[in-house]
Amino acid sequence: MNNEEVKLLLVKYITGEATPQELEQVKQWISAHPENEQYFVQLYDTWHNMLYLQPAVVNKDNAYNKLSTGMEPAEPSRYARLITWGKVAATIALLAAVTVTLYNRYSKNVESVRQIAANPGAIKKIVLSDGTQVWLNAGSKLNYTADFGKTTRTVYLEGEAFLISPPVKKRSLLL
Repeated sequence: MNNEEVKLLLVKYITGEATPQELEQVKQWISAHPENEQYFVQLYDTWHNMLYLQPAVVNKDNAYNKLSTGMEPAEPSRYARLITWGKVAATIALLAAVTVTLYNRYSKNVESVRQIAANPGAIKKIVLSDGTQVWLNAGSKLNYTADFGKTTRTVYLEGEAFLISPPVKKRSLLL
């Protein structure tokens, strides 16, 4: 590398216009010999002293434009916006699915349970949909589902009750 090339590389390095490859060349040149390092320090000092003596050399508008372009946030790419909106849509869909599932599950359970209670000091008579007669003692509660007798005959009793199941009808087969 001749003197002119070295000077050009050093100026680019000092002004911040050197490419990564040129930066590496300058570093190698400086570390190659102590005289090279001394020359670089003198050139660096001279450059900065010249800027102090002649402030007109620095173009304030160019410097501001260069700085401000580096500070402006880059506009997100179309792909990045698509991913962001996809995440938002997936979150909304998930919340909607969970809400619908929970609503369906708990609203059926709440609506389907029926409760009958006898007041304290009174007896209450109930006839269930399958014909079962129930006498609830005072302060007792009976819970059953709305579809009682269709598939199952399950009741939940809290307290005392007397139950009479309807007679089972026998079917006769005619041959």
